[in-house]
Amino acid sequence: MALGSICAVANGIAIPFFAFPYGDLTEAFSQNAAKDIIVEQVKKAYIAFLVNSVFVFVFSWIMFSTWMITSERQSIKCRKVYFEALMRQEVAWYDHTRLQ
Repeated sequence: MALGSICAVANGIAIPFFAFPYGDLTEAFSQNAAKDIIVEQVKKAYIAFLVNSVFVFVFSWIMFSTWMITSERQSIKCRKVYFEALMRQEVAWYDHTRLQ
């Protein structure tokens, strides 16, 4: 759970960093610069988007997988406790109680 929480925080921190290359990209097209300069700035923004996307993907995958494992373990424990509680009941309990 701790690793999943750390990755969730890292994922949340990484999302706003998409604004920086987007701002650089917008600035590159708003200037009257040569095509070569625009292409270089677009390449830098592309690489920044790609790197940030990889980090977000990895953090998200680790977060979801660790939380899924944790929730599966908790549901298995709950089912075992419920089953044990059912097995401890007397047989007459089932005659008077309606199960839904």
